Amino acid sequence: MVATDGSHSSERAVEFAVEFAKRHDSKLVICTVTNQQLVVLSNREPDPMKGARSVGEELSDLGAEVLRRAEQVAKSAGLNDYELIEAYGTNIAATIVAQAEEIGADHLVIASLGTTGVSRLLLGSVAASVIHHAHCPVTVVR
Repeated sequence: MVATDGSHSSERAVEFAVEFAKRHDSKLVICTVTNQQLVVLSNREPDPMKGARSVGEELSDLGAEVLRRAEQVAKSAGLNDYELIEAYGTNIAATIVAQAEEIGADHLVIASLGTTGVSRLLLGSVAASVIHHAHCPVTVVR
């Protein structure tokens, strides 16, 4: 399984995971995590007069776009055995680990850096937490 947030670093992780899956003739699960707390807090009805969309809808669309781009990498590389998953959780690292356990992943690929900025400072390193809690080997792509 590869976890991606659409960042440049995680796009490299997707490329690595696609090539790894091809080399080992294995299925690849591509997963992105949408922050459930942000969706719940912002999932109010948009104002039809303004045509505005809720932040929850925007986040869901962003997750779909991240998966679409990762799928394109898989298809372009000729990988046919893959699955796309958009998971929801308030703790990104814990959600990645739980998703990997749920699908029975035997290897996890993540980026060393994902989305950066204030959220990274407040939340800590997702990669470090995944490495610490994962039930299977983890490859960190730089």
